[in-house]
Amino acid sequence: RSEADRPAAGADSGDDPIDPDRSFIRARPLQRAAVIYAGIGMNLALAWIAFTVTSISLAPAHGGWTTYLLLPINGLVMVARLAAVSVQSLVQLVTDWAASDVGSVLALPGMLSQGVADAPSFGIPVWGYLTLTFGLINLSLAVFNFLPLYPLDGYHGLVALIDLVRRRVARIRGVEFQPLTTAQLGWLTKASTYCFAILVVLVVGKDVVRLFG
Repeated sequence: RSEADRPAAGADSGDDPIDPDRSFIRARPLQRAAVIYAGIGMNLALAWIAFTVTSISLAPAHGGWTTYLLLPINGLVMVARLAAVSVQSLVQLVTDWAASDVGSVLALPGMLSQGVADAPSFGIPVWGYLTLTFGLINLSLAVFNFLPLYPLDGYHGLVALIDLVRRRVARIRGVEFQPLTTAQLGWLTKASTYCFAILVVLVVGKDVVRLFG
């Protein structure tokens, strides 16, 4: 059977051929940034919902309906304040490792069990504490994933924003825009990967010291 008589690849299976121009890397920089930061935004949204629900467990029973109307605002305030604390903790992890108090997955089981045991003494029901923990996990993921370090979303978002500026400059100059290639990003990818590895070592090292010290 000749090559001309053979069906094209994917013709019998019904699969559509992949169009390189419709791939994610060829999308507009603003579209890429929106997709990348959507995951971080979802983590922040889940944290806000969790903190709002946690505020219900702490609201006074005689506060009235106005108190419950302010709970979503209180959730936003908690997101902003705890995000600032998370950023400060990451900075302290690098600048003063011995004094930092950053925990990760290794320390989470012990912290969670201790928190469940201590929650009633602080007037927080167990379900409220678990909701608070869920919000803190999502907030931590959002802050950590926002860092411009490869392979986190923050790195790919930074590349998309750089391409957005380059696209506008190319439009002003009247030249064709081409997204940054892997070869062009080589030095930035390597540097951010090394920084990410160092950060992971610092976090895990802090957990090991906390668990066995």
